[in-house]
Amino acid sequence: TPADTDGDGMPDEWEVSYGLNPTLDDASGDIDDDGYSNLQEYLSGTNPNDSNSTPYPPIANAGPDQTVDEGVTVTLDGSNSTDLDDGIASYMWEQTEGPSVVLSDETATNPTFTSPDVGLDGESLVFQLTVTDSGGLQDTDTCIVNITWVNESPIANAGPDQEVNEGTTVTLNGSNSTDPDDGIV
Repeated sequence: TPADTDGDGMPDEWEVSYGLNPTLDDASGDIDDDGYSNLQEYLSGTNPNDSNSTPYPPIANAGPDQTVDEGVTVTLDGSNSTDLDDGIASYMWEQTEGPSVVLSDETATNPTFTSPDVGLDGESLVFQLTVTDSGGLQDTDTCIVNITWVNESPIANAGPDQEVNEGTTVTLNGSNSTDPDDGIV
């Protein structure tokens, strides 16, 4: 992995190649006074010394990975995606792994879906966000939504009430009791 001596998020080699100091946190600086920090220039792949460098591509951010129970509403979060020059024109979410779910709006910044029922081991769903800026440049990012199994309570059914004469053999019947997931032990 590239060294980052000053811990400012920019590799030492990149800082040296653009005349920055790899031992000084200069991420928030703006050596070409174009309104974009050195760190933003690094993340965008642009030259921090040239205010007229090539257009900035967007930076997709699909949000943090999540762990949720089955049967709940899940919100994906692309709101931290950015574009430094001409703004984000569109969002596109696509599920790439796991049991299929239906997104409320795959072009929304924050679409939702209902987490599916899963087995004892749970499931992982992977979503890819593609952002496109007004200049047509794109970037992608993914997030994982881990779905955990929820053990639902069994439903006891002792059968119908009975009225019998004394001394009569009575049979109780619990066979209509159910369990929605892992069975009655």
